[in-house]
Amino acid sequence: MFDIGSHVAKSPLVPDKNNLLLIAADFGLTPALCLMQQNAFGQVLVLDAIATFGMGLERAIEEKLLPLLRRKYDGFDIFVTGDPSGSVGSQSDETSCADVFRRYKNKGLGKIKFAWSNKPDSSSGGARLFPFA
Repeated sequence: MFDIGSHVAKSPLVPDKNNLLLIAADFGLTPALCLMQQNAFGQVLVLDAIATFGMGLERAIEEKLLPLLRRKYDGFDIFVTGDPSGSVGSQSDETSCADVFRRYKNKGLGKIKFAWSNKPDSSSGGARLFPFA
């Protein structure tokens, strides 16, 4: 259960350039992105979150994510993951959200691999790997 006293940092979190930066994405016309790292104690630290409204993924990357990466996470090793729906091509041109992210690989987005299932037992199984407080 969420408890603000144990789940919210008491001081600003400092990103560690030696640790992988994970970008987790959710899609639609309200793309959301969370930038996270796991620290030496096994805690998952949400360093930044981007919520958008009325824009597609490409615009969210251009206007929100890339400026944040340049300003705060330059030189970090980045891994992008997201909702399994991001692997499905659009009805208009068959481009998927994964394809959109891949177009930005040369701008530092690194490896891209989306979740294969939204089934609760699949996602909660992954969460059990992290020892939450």
